[in-house]
Amino acid sequence: MDYFDFAIDLMKKMVSIPSNSQDEKDIASFLDTLFHEMGLITHLHQVRENSYNVIAKLQGQGAPRRKLLLGGHMDTVKPDKGWADNPLIAREEEGRYYGLGCGDMKGGLAAQITVLKKLLDEGVPFQGEIEIVCLCDEERHSIGAIEYVNWTQEHQEQIADFGIFAEPHYDHIVVGATGKALFRIEVIGSTCHGATPENGINAVSCMAKLIQAVDERYGSLYKQKKGASHCVLQIESPWEGYSLSVPDRCSCLLNKQLDSGETAADLMTDLMDLYQQTVGEGRIKISREIPYYPSYAVDLKNKDLELLVQTAGRVGGFVPSLRINQSVSDGNILNKELGIPVVLFGPQGVNFHKAEEYVVAETIRNYMCILEEYIKHFFKKENS
Repeated sequence: MDYFDFAIDLMKKMVSIPSNSQDEKDIASFLDTLFHEMGLITHLHQVRENSYNVIAKLQGQGAPRRKLLLGGHMDTVKPDKGWADNPLIAREEEGRYYGLGCGDMKGGLAAQITVLKKLLDEGVPFQGEIEIVCLCDEERHSIGAIEYVNWTQEHQEQIADFGIFAEPHYDHIVVGATGKALFRIEVIGSTCHGATPENGINAVSCMAKLIQAVDERYGSLYKQKKGASHCVLQIESPWEGYSLSVPDRCSCLLNKQLDSGETAADLMTDLMDLYQQTVGEGRIKISREIPYYPSYAVDLKNKDLELLVQTAGRVGGFVPSLRINQSVSDGNILNKELGIPVVLFGPQGVNFHKAEEYVVAETIRNYMCILEEYIKHFFKKENS
């Protein structure tokens, strides 16, 4: 069997199954069936409505001693309107496979699944356990990762020693990430006739001053590489249509990435202080919304991480750099809640979250070789 061809065919099948966030039931069922056919112990778990997780296990010889976690997320963002062809039909052009999710991250999942199939077909012995998780909703609120944490704790499952999620990072390995907090900020002013605005407190104007102050403070730190990024996502007032009254309510949603050691509570205090310093009138309420991701970083001296870098150099012919990601993933949650040192490493994806997303075919082949060799060494006695 040509396992590279198997991986490409599997990726194409996965791309053909719509799996927008909150609608992963069909692809979860497809993968659950595939894992059954491969001989894995599998669990299809409904998280919420049409969102499902799939958890599959490959048991080695003897009692589990070391445990390796593989996988990632099944969901995709909604297809951008700029696609020239059907985004659910993966097409090959000059060594690239274009299609929704090819890069982020169905190509990576297909590669990992194929490596497990090859190990099973060849009867490669190992002592331990490999678990592959296919999670829902990563592109939205990561309810799949949160449910996996709950499931693992409720069933008293062995915690993995190391995790590799096949996100589209190839020439580098993501060994940590900023966190992310979403805040709802509400300004309460006081209304009056719009012809005499000095008799009231315009909540919209107050919010505008605050947003400007936020942009100046956090934006300046980000440009100097002294702080994580932020983005105002929405601003609204309950005033609808035309009314010659000063609006006394205004709210906004603020997304703030979190550096290591930076907490949502600290940021809420900072925002309150910033409001008093720059606005100083009216009242402000701040609440933390879903989702919330803590920042994390894997120990660079972790022996399993060192093995992965060495294997990429020996088998793949390149030494990946180690990076802290500026975006979040399910790895933030699994590291914080279960203590799993999760890294992101998969075939090279390009244009993800945009039209004409693609994965580089040769990196799928090379990635599979690296991962297969890594798994064989991961369970060796000298690495335990």
